[in-house]
Amino acid sequence: MNYSVYTRSVEINRDLKTVANFVGKTPNLPLWTSFFLNVGKVIDGYYAVETKMGKAFTRIEPQSLNRSQQFLIQSQFGERQETAKIDLNPIVGSTALTFHMELPKHLPLEKVEQMLNALQSELYTLKNLLEETTS
Repeated sequence: MNYSVYTRSVEINRDLKTVANFVGKTPNLPLWTSFFLNVGKVIDGYYAVETKMGKAFTRIEPQSLNRSQQFLIQSQFGERQETAKIDLNPIVGSTALTFHMELPKHLPLEKVEQMLNALQSELYTLKNLLEETTS
């Protein structure tokens, strides 16, 4: 299947370490995404999760890149695996977060726009959540 990659970004007024510590934990996904409904036990390195698409197994893998940080969110739905990527880059006094999402090329434009709007809303939820907490 052919995919197109879409990105959405947000600046979070917290240092990179604080953002990475939160974003890098699979159990935090339901706190800021609408896709992940709840997170259960760890089985073979993956968390059993409930999503809008049903049951899956998910893990977040950190990838260090010099001063930046990257996370791969890997979800297994039966035989199908989906991966999303989050890049964190330090800015003076804050962190730039970019979320990369692959979507099938055959999706109608209206559906793509709906999903990207939902993603941007989730990123603002994450921003608000992290900025409301103390470092």
